[in-house]
Amino acid sequence: MPSAVRSETFASDMGRGLAGTQNKPVTMVVESLDRLRVCEARVMDNMESGHPALGGPGNVFYFVADLAAATAWYSARLGTAPVTRAPQLAMFEVSGTRLTVHVADEYNQPGPSGTVPYWTVSDVDATVREWSEQGASAHRGPKTIMTGERLCQMFDPFGNLFGLRQPPA
Repeated sequence: MPSAVRSETFASDMGRGLAGTQNKPVTMVVESLDRLRVCEARVMDNMESGHPALGGPGNVFYFVADLAAATAWYSARLGTAPVTRAPQLAMFEVSGTRLTVHVADEYNQPGPSGTVPYWTVSDVDATVREWSEQGASAHRGPKTIMTGERLCQMFDPFGNLFGLRQPPA
């Protein structure tokens, strides 16, 4: 069975709430390009609304015109090579979240569109300084907000908006 069909089936099962899976890991096999991967998903039913609880981001996509340049830039910033490569994308593991840079197409183009994923770093100001030297640019901030967090929104060299977050001291 193709992975798209398998994923669609799982997504519809999550919407219904898998019977008997409340707060239990559900293991499923998903085809990942040229190999099989075992993925664990924690399904939590919200008993009052009947909808599963929202978990943390599992994958953040950035769309780029130049995949080779974006892959090299993110590899250098993250200090790691992609875990998966294909003609249209490169996937990185970032502390339990997948970052996928994908070739722009007729459906998705680079640039801000109202959603800003924030990545946690130990020092926002140092990261902004270093990444700005490598082609990123500050868009909003850096600034400290009322929670004590230090935040900055940046554009990568390919036009995508992302955020950096430093937890309060």
